[in-house]
Amino acid sequence: MKFKADITLKKWGSEEIVANDSLREICLKILKINIFKKTSWHYHTQKESYFYIMSGEVSLHTSNENNLNNAHIELLKQGDCFFVPTNKRHMITAMKDSVLLESSSFDDLLDKIIIPH
Repeated sequence: MKFKADITLKKWGSEEIVANDSLREICLKILKINIFKKTSWHYHTQKESYFYIMSGEVSLHTSNENNLNNAHIELLKQGDCFFVPTNKRHMITAMKDSVLLESSSFDDLLDKIIIPH
């Protein structure tokens, strides 16, 4: 069955949802993050995700607590992969224009908890 991906423009770039199926518990996205832009500081109570850096370079902030100042920071480049489990606070900042492939469990909009910082 053929279908088109759903593209949403974001402050940081764009999110292309290739698949988001609650029955099969899978979501596949392509995230395009513009240089020096960042996603929100957030976490999910149900969703867990694998990411693959298709191009570019990003700074990944992660923590088990809400305080962004205490986050672990890791620089990732093309070819690198990382995993974000449920309840792990995270934020991605593009050091170069970057494209990431995200494979996760079903993405329910009500599951995203944004943390002000």
